[in-house]
Amino acid sequence: MSVRYQDYYAVLGVPRTASQDEIRRAYRQLARQKHPDVDRTPGATTRFQQLTEAYEVLKNPETRSRYDTLGAHWKEGQDFTPPPGWASARTRRGRPSAEDLGGFSSFFDTLFGGGGFDGVDEDLAERGRRARAAHERVARDVEAELSVPFETALRGGRRSFQIDDGSGAPREIEVRIPAGSFSGTTLRLRGQGQRSGRTGAGDLLLRLAVEPPPGYEVGEDGVLRGRLELAPHQAVLGARVPVRGPDGSEGTVAVPPGSSSGRVLRLRGQGLPLPGGARGDLELQLAIVVPERPTDVERRAYQELARALEDGVRQRSTDGGG
Repeated sequence: MSVRYQDYYAVLGVPRTASQDEIRRAYRQLARQKHPDVDRTPGATTRFQQLTEAYEVLKNPETRSRYDTLGAHWKEGQDFTPPPGWASARTRRGRPSAEDLGGFSSFFDTLFGGGGFDGVDEDLAERGRRARAAHERVARDVEAELSVPFETALRGGRRSFQIDDGSGAPREIEVRIPAGSFSGTTLRLRGQGQRSGRTGAGDLLLRLAVEPPPGYEVGEDGVLRGRLELAPHQAVLGARVPVRGPDGSEGTVAVPPGSSSGRVLRLRGQGLPLPGGARGDLELQLAIVVPERPTDVERRAYQELARALEDGVRQRSTDGGG
């Protein structure tokens, strides 16, 4: 019996050398895009069945190996007749139907279900039935991103937001943010995804993005970068400078004597939460700030300081030359 050859690798958009993980990732990405509940263009159901059929064959090393023995010389759409001797052991209780295997093509049925290749039995049919249910659920999952204030991510709390799941009416959802959440944390909200009249609703996969506190920037590895302003005398003599931490706590930072603008002080474990419960570091860049409108007392003090500094320069010059 002649059928039209189908290139399952081309359907999934992967090379024949793709690993099982690459095949699985490609299928999941395409399934979310091409499910008929998402893709409303003509032929969406057929395209989704082709995608599922390709994945059913290639995800299983055994069926993939048998498919690969056909060779890479066939092209999509060519007439194909299974070679002599392709048939294998018969099924014990009859062959699964194409409907059992997901409503797949005659090519699939010829090779794996009811034609030249008889080595697939009820086990594959059962896997096909389970796969259909799983594909429908995964395809209706909805992914979204939620911004979370730094303090909420650090200490936990609740956040409310709206989501459009494709039904045309935004829904209000409240979610609990676990303490120590970090950017990239994904929360699965069961039954809060895309709704379907046939099988209920999928899940909502909520990816968290932690907002940096006001006045701070985010670096790599959970580092928070901020600015610490100093008076000139604090930079010269050293000081303990009051600072408000990114989590709102009050404290002081020890500034070493002789610090210049641009110097960075690193406070370990005071930055963003990281996977595993750790935290990144806090980096404070020093900035020496002078008064824009000095008082008379300040002006006289700076004038005296200037004279003292000039005398010091002359003294060092004299000592060096003597």
